[in-house]
Amino acid sequence: MAIENIQLIEGKIAALQPLFDAGFPLLQREEKIQLLKRGSLNYLKNHPPCQEILQELSSLNQLLFLSLLAIGQGPILFQNPLQNISENLLNLLNALAPTEEFYHPIGGLFGYHYTILKKIKESINYLNCDHQKNQTNYYEPRGIDCTCQDNKTLEIIAKAIRVGIEEMPKVALLFPLGGASDRLHLQDSTTGAPLPGAFLPFCGRTLFETLIRELEGREYLHYKLTGKQYITPIAAMTSHEKDLDKLLYDLFEKKRWFGRGKTSFKCFYQPLVPLVTNEGNWVMKEAMQPILKPGGHGMLWKSASDHGVFHWLKSLGCSKALVRQINNPIAGIDNGLLVLSGLGILQDKKFGFLSCKRPVKSFEGMNVLKESKTPLGNYEYNITNIEYTEFQKQGICDTPQDNSQGHSKFPANTNILFLDINAIEEAIKQCETPGLLINMKNKVDGHADNGEGNKILACRLESTMQNIADYITNTNPQKLRGQDLSTFQDLSTFIVFNERKKTISVAKKFFENADIRDTPLKCFFDLMLNYHELLTKNCEMTLPSLQEDDIQSFLINGPPFTTLFHPAFGGLYSVIGQKIRKGCLKRGAEWIMEIAESYVEGLVLDGSLIVEAKAILGEINEEGQVIYNSEKCGKCTLIDVQIKNKGLSPTDAHHAWKREVERLECVHIILEGNGEFFARDVYLEGPVEYRVPNGEKWTLLMRSNTLLLHKEKIKNATWMWEASFDQNSHIILNYISCDAKNYCSSSCHKERYSHYLPSDSFP
Repeated sequence: MAIENIQLIEGKIAALQPLFDAGFPLLQREEKIQLLKRGSLNYLKNHPPCQEILQELSSLNQLLFLSLLAIGQGPILFQNPLQNISENLLNLLNALAPTEEFYHPIGGLFGYHYTILKKIKESINYLNCDHQKNQTNYYEPRGIDCTCQDNKTLEIIAKAIRVGIEEMPKVALLFPLGGASDRLHLQDSTTGAPLPGAFLPFCGRTLFETLIRELEGREYLHYKLTGKQYITPIAAMTSHEKDLDKLLYDLFEKKRWFGRGKTSFKCFYQPLVPLVTNEGNWVMKEAMQPILKPGGHGMLWKSASDHGVFHWLKSLGCSKALVRQINNPIAGIDNGLLVLSGLGILQDKKFGFLSCKRPVKSFEGMNVLKESKTPLGNYEYNITNIEYTEFQKQGICDTPQDNSQGHSKFPANTNILFLDINAIEEAIKQCETPGLLINMKNKVDGHADNGEGNKILACRLESTMQNIADYITNTNPQKLRGQDLSTFQDLSTFIVFNERKKTISVAKKFFENADIRDTPLKCFFDLMLNYHELLTKNCEMTLPSLQEDDIQSFLINGPPFTTLFHPAFGGLYSVIGQKIRKGCLKRGAEWIMEIAESYVEGLVLDGSLIVEAKAILGEINEEGQVIYNSEKCGKCTLIDVQIKNKGLSPTDAHHAWKREVERLECVHIILEGNGEFFARDVYLEGPVEYRVPNGEKWTLLMRSNTLLLHKEKIKNATWMWEASFDQNSHIILNYISCDAKNYCSSSCHKERYSHYLPSDSFP
């Protein structure tokens, strides 16, 4: 920012200051209108059409119109003569009405502009002056580490997972969906219209659907362990940006509300706010069309409160909630979310963060243990977030920790949050829009004067949702030091650590200039890294090598394998490791499991295998809701099956993450309704499709190098998985034969199944 801008900004602030000194934010609407009229007399006198238009407007629109004049945007907004512009003016005022309402506590639209001018001044002053170090102290936060293998930590993690599963009916889900995601360059393939980030096609599905399926997986695990189905209430903060609200509703209708019922969803709006240049002018598309963008995910709290979301959740029995951002499809991998929610409930916490290691110089915030001295001489402590744009201002040096391999001393803020609803409602009373900041580093297409449109540096006032934690503190009469500080466990805020590849990999921008960071392609690479770990370590399979430093080979040669599992297949590595045992995936193999009830042992796959249950979780009732029922699911058992086919044509990584692939040959097993498929000791070559009807079981065996397929009618499931907790809160699966009611631990080898699996000869 140029130094000369400081005088310009200071002048604009000084022009608005008298209104704030007169208590503008606290005045009634009519009082505000009269005050603004007096301040705009010269402009109105020189623009007679404005006076005529003003008389025809409602009181709200009068306030908005006069606010625009008072903050000096008249020459910017109304560049053409004002005759015959009533319709365009009304469209403008209607677009700005939500901003006025949302920022009412600080003076509405007028207060928004005044606040952003103050933030611009602070930024210029900070860049051009020497400052003393911030008096607040920040320490490395301590918490439970999911990667730790000591017995005490493992015991806590197991208990937290159990509580996270059993107490799931207490926990709602909040989705802040309203972001612009401009850097993804998403477009509708038919109309060319821009699309919001929630509609990024990741692995063949929108990001929003990906997160819904992830939630289904946790709910199905809850059902398997408790015998009860629970549908989590979902509150989604949407916006009018790129017609997200309309697109989302159309998706709900198309997917029949994802089998969850319309009443399990509640959408509320994130207001759009104007972009402002470092000279304090609004950025325009054209006359009377300012560029409006979402005002940060911190709008979540006030907007949810204003729309009755918290009251709705509590009426459904929810006292806690998890918050997930739409652009991170990785966080549901394995146990992180269940540990976060379970630990928050187990330890009666009010607010929590799921975190991981943070690369130095990354555009990510930090989680810190914050220490602040109060006016009474006490010390307040809480775990909170500092955005990367605020590091210098807070006196934080973004340098590597000793022996950290390029990782920061402070862990990453991932925007994966746990909250107690009552605590959040109390915090909102103290601050409705936490963490207000600006980021004057982005350029947009527009203009701020009568000149030609071009790229302009601009910012908007943004609120950060994670900084509501700044209003959930604990007080200590004395300053904590050394060991007392590192072991302080009485905080209302807490933090859980997990592996980075299981916690955060975000799709923020389109891949270009060989920079893979924060792209959907990197998300897909991290997903395959996770599946490689799952299959090799937990399932004891052999896979082509894939390590974190293989990213360039991945880009050039494409993925060495592709595996995708429906989250209801197990979700937790410890559960999936009991459903898949040993085997091998050859280079280029593709293995897709769209199924929940399945057992696979000794699979050797050289090519493509897709197992697809049409009824993954159960059956659908007349209202379109999925009713979880293990007896009504499709089921597949594969033991010592070898598959060889041409599989996928050579696929680069850019097409792989979208699932835009060409399948040359494939073994495709399709299970209708409660159809079952069993195969043992068989060799399948070339393209094969088995479509098992509802109410049938197909058994495939090989005799004298000949495949034999036996079909039989079934009324009910012949087997299913039974899940339970052992005395150490570990999840144990048992493979149950529903005919003979024989039980066998899934960790057994195949010979121990022989007493109830199909015999070597057909009936």
